[in-house]
Amino acid sequence: MEFNEIPEVDGIIADGDYKYIVAEISNAGETKRIVRCALFDRTMEPRLEHQDIVRTLYGLPGKRNVLGGGWLLIEGTSAILSDTSQTYGDEPNREETATILRRALPNHQVEVRD
Repeated sequence: MEFNEIPEVDGIIADGDYKYIVAEISNAGETKRIVRCALFDRTMEPRLEHQDIVRTLYGLPGKRNVLGGGWLLIEGTSAILSDTSQTYGDEPNREETATILRRALPNHQVEVRD
């Protein structure tokens, strides 16, 4: 995959609770902020952790820097960002994350809740 082909958001497949991370990737002087999500199944063992989502970045070109993460609830046309990754903390600007998600989910009402 070429750097310019990397989607801003990946991993959203259906309604549900997601863990997500925000990362910055850099390659040849270009920088891109991306959001990676994984559906969280409370009945699954072992439990999904934010570092499991980070592993999805390994195949991407360039340098990767995880900025933080949290939870994302997708329900109907609602998308709610909340909470904090215990491993990576909050991303520096959650409103920027919401803006990225609004571009990826134009039919959803994206909001931030603390």
